[in-house]
Order: sequence, then C-alpha cells, then structure tokens
Amino acid sequence: MSAPRGRMASVLTFEIAPGKLSDALTAWAKTSGLKILAPSDKIKDVQTAGATGRLTSADALHQLLSGTELDYRMTNERHVTVFDPKAVLDAHAQAAGALPTVEVTETKPNDASSLPPVYAGGQVASGAKLGLLGNRGVFDTPFNTTSYTSKTIEDQQAKAIGDVLANDPSVRILSSQPNGGETFFIRGFPVANANVAFDGLYGVVPYWKGSVASAERIEVVKGPGALLFGMAPGGSVGGSVNIVPKRAGDEPLTRVIGNYVADSNFGGQVDVGRRFGDQNEFGVRFNGVYRDGETYRDTSQRQGEVALGLDYRGERARVSLDLGYLDLRYNGTEGAMFAGTNIIPPAPDARKQIFQPWTYYNSQTLYGAVRGEVDVTDNVTVYAAAGGRNYKDQYLLPFGSGLTAAGNFTENFSRANEYWNAYTAETGIRAKFDTGFVSHRVSVAASTLVTENGSLSDASLPPVASNIYNPTFVARPTYASFGALPKTAASELNGVAVADTLSVLQERIQFIVGARYQEVQAENFNATTGVRTSNYESNAVSPAFGVVVKPVESISLYANYIEGLSAGLVAPPGTNNAGQVFPPIVSKQTEGGVKFKMGALGATVGYFDITLPSIFNDNNTYVMNGLQRNSGVEFNVFGEITPGLRALGGFMFLEAELEKTAGGTFDGNMPTNVPRRSVNLGVEWDTPFIHGLTLTARGIYTSSVYVNQANTQVLPDWTRYDVGARYKIERANGKPVTIVANVINVFDKAYWSSASLYRGAPRTFMLSTVFDF
Repeated sequence: MSAPRGRMASVLTFEIAPGKLSDALTAWAKTSGLKILAPSDKIKDVQTAGATGRLTSADALHQLLSGTELDYRMTNERHVTVFDPKAVLDAHAQAAGALPTVEVTETKPNDASSLPPVYAGGQVASGAKLGLLGNRGVFDTPFNTTSYTSKTIEDQQAKAIGDVLANDPSVRILSSQPNGGETFFIRGFPVANANVAFDGLYGVVPYWKGSVASAERIEVVKGPGALLFGMAPGGSVGGSVNIVPKRAGDEPLTRVIGNYVADSNFGGQVDVGRRFGDQNEFGVRFNGVYRDGETYRDTSQRQGEVALGLDYRGERARVSLDLGYLDLRYNGTEGAMFAGTNIIPPAPDARKQIFQPWTYYNSQTLYGAVRGEVDVTDNVTVYAAAGGRNYKDQYLLPFGSGLTAAGNFTENFSRANEYWNAYTAETGIRAKFDTGFVSHRVSVAASTLVTENGSLSDASLPPVASNIYNPTFVARPTYASFGALPKTAASELNGVAVADTLSVLQERIQFIVGARYQEVQAENFNATTGVRTSNYESNAVSPAFGVVVKPVESISLYANYIEGLSAGLVAPPGTNNAGQVFPPIVSKQTEGGVKFKMGALGATVGYFDITLPSIFNDNNTYVMNGLQRNSGVEFNVFGEITPGLRALGGFMFLEAELEKTAGGTFDGNMPTNVPRRSVNLGVEWDTPFIHGLTLTARGIYTSSVYVNQANTQVLPDWTRYDVGARYKIERANGKPVTIVANVINVFDKAYWSSASLYRGAPRTFMLSTVFDF
C-alpha cells in the first residue's frame, strides 16, 4: 500500500453505509474527489462494513477494504487503484492490464449528472436531485426525500409511477390502472402526472400517464417545492416527483425481460447499455418495451415504447441526450363514480367489469431532453438544459353518477381528442467557495416552460342505466370522427431563482436560504373561431429556508419553511367582479424532524404543516378567502435490518381541516380523499436455506376518507396485502437468470380506493424472467 499523500491525507466527513463494495467505492470517490480503478471481477458481490466519521481518505478506503483481501495503491495524486495481491503475480502483468477494471469516477462538488450511490439494501438511494440545489444526500437535506432505485422497479415489476409510489405511506393513488391517467395524493394534496419532472424538467413526460421502463430512479420530495423545481404546470402542493433516466454503466449490460400480467397480458423488455472511448466517456443506453393482451376485468392493454439515452462524461464537461416514444392503448377503461346518496354501497367484485367494455384510452408521446454542464473551475459549474414533448390522445371514458345504496347508477360518457405539447429550458450556475469559516454552495438558475393544448370533445353519447352488481352492457353507439384539433389554451411560466447553502463545522451545521421569482401567463381560445376568450398574467416571489444540524454522525436534525405556487383564477363572467385576475395561489409549509441511522437501517421522523388558500364564490363575488390546512406526522424506514433482511415503508398520521369556507358551511370539516392514517410496510428476506431465493411481503392500509366536503359521504378503510418471491440462478458464465413472481392483493379484496370511487385492483399475478447476457 502506497503512503497517503495529497488528498488521501485530507480529513473529510464520510457517511458510507454497509453494503455493496462497488457502491461504497463510488461514494468514497464522491467524497474524496479522487478517481479509483477497481477489478470488476473482484468487487462484484463483495460486501463492506462501510466507513463513517471524520477520517482521512486513506483511512476511509482502508475501512472499506477491511476483510475483503483487497488492497490499494496510488498511481498519481488523483488516481487510486484497488487490486487483489494474490492475483497480481508480477508488476509486468499488472502494467499490461491483465486485470479487467471498472472505473469509479469522482463526483465534482457541483456535478448534478452523477447519481448518489444506493443505500444499504439497494431499494432506495442515499440521496436525490433537489432541482436548484443539485444532488443532496438524504441526511444532508432539510426535506423528506425518497429515491426509489431501478432495482425496486424491476423487483416489484412496476409498470407505472403509481406502482413505485405504492411503497410510500405519504402517497395515495386517485385513479385505477385501467384509467388513462395517474393522479397522486401526496400529504393529502393532488399531484397529476403532468406535474412529474423528467431529469428535473417539467413538460417532458406524457401528460396523463407515463411509464417507468427507462427510469433509473423515481424521486419523491414531499411538500411544496417552488424554490427547488419552479412552478409545476398544475401547481403541486403536496410534493414533487422526478424521473431520473437510465445511463450506461461502466460494465456492458445486455438484459432481456419476459413478463406476464393477470389473465393473458404478455410482453418483454430489452435493456442494453455500452460505454465507448479510451476513458469510457461515451455512453449509450437503449430500452425497448412491448406488452399486449387482456388484463383483469376483461380489459386489454397494449404498451409500445422505445427510449434512448446518450451521454458524454469528460474531465470538465458532461452532456446527455434522451429521446423516447411511448404508445399506450387501453380497451375497457375504469371511470370515476359519483354518489347520489349519503350511503355508499360496498365495492362490487374486484374482477367484475362494471362499465362498457368498448370504452378506450389511447395516447402517443414523442419526447426528448438534452442537458449539459461544464466545470469552469473545480468549484464553478455552468449548465443548461432543454426538452419538450408532443403528446396526443383519443379517449372515450365512462363515468358514473347518481350511485344509490342499492348500486344503481347512470353511466355517462366523455369522448375527446386532445394534444398537450410543451417546450422547456433552464440554465444556471453552481459555485462553491468559503468566506472565513463559512462554506457556501450558491446556485442561480433561470427557467421557462411553454405549453399549448387543444381539444375537441363530445358529451352527446346516450347514458346507460346500470347497476354495479349487475351491470347493463349495450352495443357501441356510432359517432362522427373529430376533425383537426384547434388550439384552445396556452401558457408560459418563467422564473429566476437563487439559493445558498451555508455550512460550518465541516458541514455539521447547514443553512439553506433562497427565493424564486415566478411569472405566469395563460390564455384561452374559442375552439371554433380561434379568438382569445380570456388571458391571465401575474407573478410572485417564493422564499424558502432550511437547516440541518448533525450533533453526531448518525443523527440529522432538520427544519424547513418553503412555499409552493399554483396559478390563480380569473373571476368568470356573471360574477360581481368578473374579469378580476387573482395572484398565484401560495401554499406554505413548515416542517421539522430528525433523520437517523442505525447501522445499515435509516429512518426519518417529521412533523409538517401545509396551508393552501382557495378561491370560491361568495354571494356572487369571487374571493380568495378559504383555506385547507394539512398537518401530519411521517415516519419512513429504509435499508437493512440485518444482512439479508430489508425494510421499506412507514406511516403517516394526518389531520386536515377546511377553514373560512363560503358562508362557513364546511368550516372544520375534513377535505375529500384525505385519510387520517396510512401505512405502507414492505420486507424482503434473503432465505438462508435456499441460496438465491428472496421472499417479499407488503401491507398497505388506508383509513376511511370523506367523499364530499359536507362529510356526509364516507368510504370505509381498506387493507391490501402483496406477496412475492424471486430466485436468482447463477449461470456458468457468471451472468444470472432471475425469476420474479408477485401477487398484488393476494386476498382479492374488493374496495373503493379513493373518493372518486375508483376500485382497487383485484388479485393480480405477475411473473417475469430476467436474463443477463
């Protein structure tokens, strides 16, 4: 072992959890600022006890390699080589490159393109991308964040974002899988799929519903996030969701997945990654998906998707390009249901189709994003990104009304063709410097999001009298085709933001302060004449503050105040103040809690309070006077309880209340679709009696929710259990085959899953086989 020198002798704060050695070496490189070369065949599947505390880079690396029979040496001031002394017979063999190596690249202080390493157990990452603030570790941010990894996506056979967020107790899904859209409730507030970001950019993902086939991470940041991400198109209040796209790794990847879902839906996925160049600087990652066939309730679903990710990582510059196309087709969709009485009947058989089987939802999305960043110096990075989507859909969706206690309802239909196009761009600079004993990480950014949509709709299809327990099915009616789609709405969101993270005592105390200035412009147009019917312009400034204090290495105390923005409204014609433009609606959050590590197990406990103003008609005058307040306690747990036993989930206790409602009618009532208690807890166990076999189980509980603001209609609580198993077979060539089986809703429970009276999925079998070549 060569003597420590230069950066290897510097004392730094390391927080590397026990787990895979490859991940630990990546985390070490990120903290030390050095590059490390390691023999891929020697570090594969090797575990490490981790390294935590104030250590020299040399001591930290020594701890990581302790007990592995591996050693290291310095090749120059910035490069370290890990090797197996037993495999190196002579210096000539090593110099000639007898050992295959994989490069673990350093992460620059301002590098937002590199991913935080996975946490122990591999289900979540140790950090997430926080928009303006860049990559931040879970224990170094004053916000509640979770970053679900591609391993979780594959192991749970997730197809959509909602499948992944089913692990989170603070998230509930409004709509069911056979519906054409996804809307999530985070901390009791709705977040539509259109408000999901792609690599930090809004306006790229499909408008109503997307896919996770090309996702490396699904990141959730809870609470309003105007400073971090800018104003979402729909004004997310409860939280933000970001898709991190896949990139080619240092080792070649060729993966083929065959899968089966429910009744007879079959398909597969191809995932290929390669790097090229003398330093592996060029990367290509391709994902292709095709699935088709019947699912539960006599419905059918087809998905065709291709996604290409290209990237370049140089010494001073990094560039990435993502291109994708997604085609979704559903036949026999599930609609919302509206009750006509206070007594809501029990949900019908979860396997029974209660709406017309000839309803449909089809969508096609072409999207792309490009991002680049350059290190002007070791401590200053400039970046820019741009992206957009071309999205169109065609649907004929059912929805029920007047549901009675006996199950009678009227089935209505909404038919439309739409397009939702968008273009987005951002640019900024990140810098790191010291003023005396205070370290600064400053970020400045400007962003824009331009959207345009058009639609033609038809609500003339005759309704059908039916019953949820004995549905009436009729022949598909005839209807005329739509013509060319006119522009009916457009908007533009422009913003400028600045933030500074001030740190002292080797980042044991961190204080974040920042603000974003946001401009909002929106227009609506007559679909027939093209004449502008209304317009809206306003602006707002959103501040944010946060603090993290680490009294010891394993504990982080945190607190934040942050605001969110949603577009205001224009008082409609016929009201006393018709035409009045209301400013953007500002939601406010205060939050505090503690994050701690117990070996390889991590946890977060926090309290939050969010207020959201509302606009309503008061005696024929539109006023911004109402208020919804959601206050709650969250507990999240992740990581390894013991080697081979993992936990993921937690609970949320939530108290929500309506205040200052119109005429005081609903003051003190609970908002709709907000459960007081929600619990998600999953475990994975690597069995000691069969090598390669892992058993999984998950329970999801949601307490009762109100369907209306009067709180006279209520849905009962529900509990769902999922089980699974996967078996990894090591082939002679070292490339594994993994068989994965999951059962959703193992007891086939029938339940209303949300206040919109969507039903939860019935017992659903999923099977996949993963081949690595």
